[in-house]
Amino acid sequence: MTYVATSLIVIWVCGILFFTGQQLNDMRVIYNNFVPGAQAKSAQPSQPGWPRTVLAFVPFDPPGLLLGLLGLLLDRAFRHEPFDGYRASSIDPELLTETGRVQLRKSIRHGWIMIAWMVGGLVLIACYFSFIRSS
Repeated sequence: MTYVATSLIVIWVCGILFFTGQQLNDMRVIYNNFVPGAQAKSAQPSQPGWPRTVLAFVPFDPPGLLLGLLGLLLDRAFRHEPFDGYRASSIDPELLTETGRVQLRKSIRHGWIMIAWMVGGLVLIACYFSFIRSS
């Protein structure tokens, strides 16, 4: 049973790597398709806030990693600070060409798929560790 659970976790991690690469490629295409001479209405801040600083000190053990991943996921989904410089949803579609707008919509959809994948994997990991502790 542990081989099945371990292989599911490995598949989940490979899926995270795939979706991360897909997001990076989407952002590359979006940033290459800005209208020439377009200026953003407001500057994007470049400093992360306190949640990432606090989560950097989470212990490196399975419950700590699970807590850290959950914290980063919640920080990404329910961000209350203005650090949106890397998010596709913070880009103004009027600054993009038609190809950039299409890729922006894809990137936002891929971001939600990635969040759903991460939540599903966190549930899987929590079930796995509760199974291991009960055995």
